[in-house]
Amino acid sequence: MIGRLALILICCGVAHSTVTIEHCIHLGLENNPSLQMTQNQLQLAAEDMHQAKALRLPAADLSSTYRHQSVVPTFRQSVNFTLPGSTTPLIPNIEAALGMLDTYDFHVTIRQPLFTGNRLVQGANIAKQTFFSRNMELLKSKSELIFKIESAYAGVLKAGKFLAIAQSGYNQVQAHLQDVDNLFAQGLVRNDEKLKSQVKLSEAELAVQRAENAILLSRAQLENIISAPLNSSDSLQDMEPYPLDQLDLEASIEQALASRPEMQIIHHLSAAAESSRKLAQGNR
Repeated sequence: MIGRLALILICCGVAHSTVTIEHCIHLGLENNPSLQMTQNQLQLAAEDMHQAKALRLPAADLSSTYRHQSVVPTFRQSVNFTLPGSTTPLIPNIEAALGMLDTYDFHVTIRQPLFTGNRLVQGANIAKQTFFSRNMELLKSKSELIFKIESAYAGVLKAGKFLAIAQSGYNQVQAHLQDVDNLFAQGLVRNDEKLKSQVKLSEAELAVQRAENAILLSRAQLENIISAPLNSSDSLQDMEPYPLDQLDLEASIEQALASRPEMQIIHHLSAAAESSRKLAQGNR
């Protein structure tokens, strides 16, 4: 009964703090690992796009080497050539160092693409369209995650309403059983009527236990989606109702076709495929 009372207090709002749907969405967007993976893929696509653009710009390469030799070999050659009547050699001994102790080497290369068969342009376009598609995938992942959070949040609220209804039914059946006990003590009802009321009370108690388990499961599902724990004493604020009377089917379809990330992803991937086709034709 203590755990049941705690759940009732949570659902009725008697708690230390109140959690809002905006707070849950913020936690989910910040902690969800799948969304973080998509963001990393977007950053990688951005780097690929910048690299593809940089290939069309002039590039300068500078390299240098330094080598030091501890010992440099020396070439020596004696030439014994003297004039007649003289003992002094006409040509002195030859001695030369075979190398240098310190050697420096510098290379500077400047490269500017002039004609590459349109490969750089198409490659940059492929990288750009891939980046745009990754960005749309990130928006798609965010919208799907927000929808999951809102659905799980609504599931917790619905489970709380079911618990309140089950608890109200339990209290009514319990009060009815008390009246039946009083009437049975006075001999006004039969024993089978009392047994039926006890069975109804057991069924009502079972319904309350099922509602309590539904709350625990729905809260666990919400915590799993937002990747953050919620305090057992926190209550959830009610969601604002959506004005369904303002919806129009045809207008909703047109808006979805124009703004849904899936349609944008298809468009950018088609543009990237067209650039890949042109790139393949240019390599012939």
